[in-house]
Formats: sequence, structure tokens, C-alpha cells
Amino acid sequence: MQILKDLDLHEGDHVVLKGHLKPNEGYVTKIAVSSDQHPHPPKVIFCNEKHKERAANPSDIEKVTEE
Repeated sequence: MQILKDLDLHEGDHVVLKGHLKPNEGYVTKIAVSSDQHPHPPKVIFCNEKHKERAANPSDIEKVTEE
């Protein structure tokens, strides 16, 4: 779970899913850290620009800094 601490993610943070042809971005709705919350934890769950919920590995997520 060290990667979650390194990312310093919280609900409501703006994130982007790295490594795809078209970046998927949205806002964190939940961080699943146990199998009660998601079948394959840990996962960062976010709502993308099409208002669909996505779950991704923390290593595939990048936090967007608002300037």
C-alpha cells in the first residue's frame, strides 16, 4: 500500500489514467484497499469524463495538480 501513500490520493482528487492511447481522466470517488471494497485491491475508483466508474491500479494513476 506504499504506492497509495506516495500518491497522496484522496476522494475528489483529479486523476488521469496513464498508458492509454486516449487518456482517461476524472475525479476519485473511492480508494479500495480491501477485498470487501473491490475483488482485486488496491484500486483507485474514479468517475471518468463520460460519467462511468473506472477502477485502476494505483501505479497506473497520476494525480493532476491544479494550477
